[in-house]
Amino acid sequence: MSQTTDLREFIMKFVEDERICTSKTLHELIVGKNTSDISAHLWWNKRCGAQRGFGVKTVSPLSEMTPNERKKLDKLIKNKNVQCKPKKAVVELPNDEKPLVMLKPSCVYIKQCGGCCDSPLLECRPEVVKNRKFKVLAFEKKVNNKLRFESVQTLKTITVQEHKKCKCQCKEREEHCTEHQVYDASACRCTCPADVSKSCSDGKIWDERKCACVCSDVSDCTTGRYFDNSTCRCEDPQYKDVYIS
Repeated sequence: MSQTTDLREFIMKFVEDERICTSKTLHELIVGKNTSDISAHLWWNKRCGAQRGFGVKTVSPLSEMTPNERKKLDKLIKNKNVQCKPKKAVVELPNDEKPLVMLKPSCVYIKQCGGCCDSPLLECRPEVVKNRKFKVLAFEKKVNNKLRFESVQTLKTITVQEHKKCKCQCKEREEHCTEHQVYDASACRCTCPADVSKSCSDGKIWDERKCACVCSDVSDCTTGRYFDNSTCRCEDPQYKDVYIS
């Protein structure tokens, strides 16, 4: 392993100083000119948030742009309205009561996470939340002693989460993995263990969720027969436990 690689990995694992996000030299050291290193790009996006202007050069060289185009691009990059952060949004109040209960108001205007994360593997998610309580009117339709509907008005307290701090995080998380998969945080995805062979026999294909070879064509069997996943064909139950040596 080279000294450059050692330094790069050391910075990604241990350095917490926010100033690394404003350093062009460190950006080139970590991300480099090779855009195929997904884990490095994801680390930079998650670690440095909106301060990602250096990365644009690897996609569209500034030397090929006119001054006016560069100015527009710089304005787009620095636009705080599209960054991942808490923003005022309409949130519908949870109503777990009976269908005949109507809340007024039924929505509130509070801060929720929103914005872009520069990668299809990431999404803007809350990192710090606060429970806010709202007193609202609840109108419920009830049948009175004359078997007629009447509206009963009460006060209810509804709790809603407001997002106080946001961060670009993986869309696919560890809880999305199946029992057969392992989670690769650097690539934001569930994957099969490295020691599992993906070589399948004829008639079978690799299933990334099950981390196993499965039948490529599952048939509906006639009455009295069953589909055998090991042979990928319909079998007779009377021969199910018969093995020919």
